[in-house]
Amino acid sequence: MISRKYKQNRNFIKYSKISQGTILKCGIFLLCLAQITLAPLTAFAWTFDPNNILSDAELRDKNSLSKTAIQVFFEREGSVLKNFQESINGALKSASQIIWEVSQIHNISPKFLLTTVEKEKGLIQKTQATDKDTDWATGYSCFNNTCNEKYRGFFNQVESTAITQNIYFDKSQTFQFKPTQPAKTKDGYTVTPKNQATANLYIYTPYIGYAPDYGYPNIENGAGKFGANYLFWQIWTRYFSDKKIPNGFTVKNNDSFWLIENGKKRKFSSKDIFLKDYKESETIFVNQKMLDAFEDGPIIQFVNNTLVRSYANNQVYLLIDGAKRPIIDNAALALLKDFRLAITSAEEVPVIETEKLDSYTLGTPIDANSKYPQGKLFKNPSGQIVFVQNGFQYSVDNTVWQINFNSAPAEPTTSSDLSAYITGSPLKIKNGVIVKNSQGFFYLISDGEKIKIKNPEIGPRIFGEELLQSAIVVPDSILSLHEDSLNISFADDTIVDPIISVVPPPDPTQNYAAELYSMNPESIVMFYGQKKNVEIKIKNSGSAEWMSQDVWIEAEGNNMPVYFREGTVSSNQAATFYLELGAIQKIGLQTMQFNLYYKNNNQKQSLLSFGKFILVKSDDTAEIVSHDIPIAVKKSWNSKKITMKIKNTSGSTLWLSKKTALEIYDSSDKASPFYDPSDWVRKEVAAVPIKKSTIKPGETGEFSFIIKFRNVKPGTYTMKFKLHLIDKNKQIFLNGEEYWLRQIRIDK
Repeated sequence: MISRKYKQNRNFIKYSKISQGTILKCGIFLLCLAQITLAPLTAFAWTFDPNNILSDAELRDKNSLSKTAIQVFFEREGSVLKNFQESINGALKSASQIIWEVSQIHNISPKFLLTTVEKEKGLIQKTQATDKDTDWATGYSCFNNTCNEKYRGFFNQVESTAITQNIYFDKSQTFQFKPTQPAKTKDGYTVTPKNQATANLYIYTPYIGYAPDYGYPNIENGAGKFGANYLFWQIWTRYFSDKKIPNGFTVKNNDSFWLIENGKKRKFSSKDIFLKDYKESETIFVNQKMLDAFEDGPIIQFVNNTLVRSYANNQVYLLIDGAKRPIIDNAALALLKDFRLAITSAEEVPVIETEKLDSYTLGTPIDANSKYPQGKLFKNPSGQIVFVQNGFQYSVDNTVWQINFNSAPAEPTTSSDLSAYITGSPLKIKNGVIVKNSQGFFYLISDGEKIKIKNPEIGPRIFGEELLQSAIVVPDSILSLHEDSLNISFADDTIVDPIISVVPPPDPTQNYAAELYSMNPESIVMFYGQKKNVEIKIKNSGSAEWMSQDVWIEAEGNNMPVYFREGTVSSNQAATFYLELGAIQKIGLQTMQFNLYYKNNNQKQSLLSFGKFILVKSDDTAEIVSHDIPIAVKKSWNSKKITMKIKNTSGSTLWLSKKTALEIYDSSDKASPFYDPSDWVRKEVAAVPIKKSTIKPGETGEFSFIIKFRNVKPGTYTMKFKLHLIDKNKQIFLNGEEYWLRQIRIDK
């Protein structure tokens, strides 16, 4: 029995689609069919779902790649970033170190950050790059070909992108794109993000992008100009996704089996059902993490070429290749006798619940004139194998015959008999197998496409050494029948960072060595001017016993020695140090160096040195609660009154209404073009709080001002808002930033 799933090339006509509403209860056989419309088969190795591009867990997985794994990935891909360095607070740091450290501090996946730098500037595949490429690596704070100088630099770009993702999570309800809520992209499509991570992608880049294979070529709305989120998905799939198995492959975990189809996993109801159509030797073992990455699809309860009868309308169907093909009458049923289904009339067909047919598309009906609806192998007089199905004939290469049909016998026939069938393209290799070409490169065959495994080291780990070793060599002429899909080159996420300890030259009498054991808190966040206590544990990895007055630690900016609390620390034991970090007088991400010393013959000797990132925030903060600034206005309106409410979220700072200035500038910190001399306090100050003389912490102040655009040319403008306490000479951080940006468009 031929029971495998075969898909022809994209020019082949697949099964027709009939609306469920056109099927009437017309007796055992469906005799009152609506008009059939044939639709071309579309096939893709991976399924792009614009509503579910990546999961929250994937975006938050800060441990998805080690620092070493990132560097190895750069070197393997020949990326320009493999040798890139940037000075951060006086210390040179590599691109891999920057990406890894930012991911650890902000709990954002390094895979996400890598995908973003490739999406925006192509820095993974580029072997050379300009300063502009690396300075604006993630495209952060770049609008309309203008970028904010504050965020120039590779580190600033990567860090800002990570921080922004957390802002999107924390303030999810304030943005246009939200989980489970429809919203329109700027290239004219409505998306409904299934999770916050996907919503984040659209907040960051509100375009699906150019994806003609999936029906998103809305070029008139600008999609053709943008890589956008379809490009993000392509890069994520090629290098980083846990969905490493393409459509058409079967996978197993423990004693269960699944088929990957349309980007979901469909579980077989039993091993017996699985073995009717598939071979366990061609199935990929996947771990639980890879399995969980796929959403659940409908359970597979029937083998291919099963006859069933719908309980709802008594209609008989042949379930084949994912479609339910209506059987018209007993004459049509008789066509299936070659497959020994042992059923001669519709009454013998088992009845099933209609819901079990929901996962099958409605295919073309089978009538008495149908030509081999299940397909049959023939051999022409010259010995060529031919596969005949649905009135078409397809030549079968000997290699395809072996792979697809296990070299099953073919019935001899004449050229005259074959001439009755339309000639289609040569038969492709079936889906869900791994083959290799004459040069030894491996390919996955999925939905009629070929996927090259670019990284030979990753192939065995993902797909199994045994499966690769059993791959059949296929002629290039056969491989060329399959369209090229995404080549895969997964980053190796099994690489771990080596444990590095600083070991001084051996002492003639004692061996001193040390390793960093732990630091609490692991991530240090401080407010501007605040002090912070930390606990550091250092392991004695040498043979000498440490005495409390002979080993100490010093923090950058404070050369006072801090001794460990234990009296003595033996080899392989940990010493505990309690330090008070002094107030840091600078906002943003800072580094602090720690040095461990020991006394050797009354001489100070260095034993260990390590650094720590510290995020310094401002305690003078505010949150914009509401505003009515329009997205666009007509120039003929001349002006518009704006009301903005801002909450004092600082710890203890009191705002005096007459001394709290809401300032508005343009994107270059110059005077705003919307200045109204008859309303504003002065050229840069639009308003001060009204209705209250003071705004206490936790209270909300109301600001009212007029924006005037009578003499402003049509176009899109950026309004930069700052909040300034004049009496204290303090700038208040708005929504966690030094300033808040709002774009407004002036139409004619």
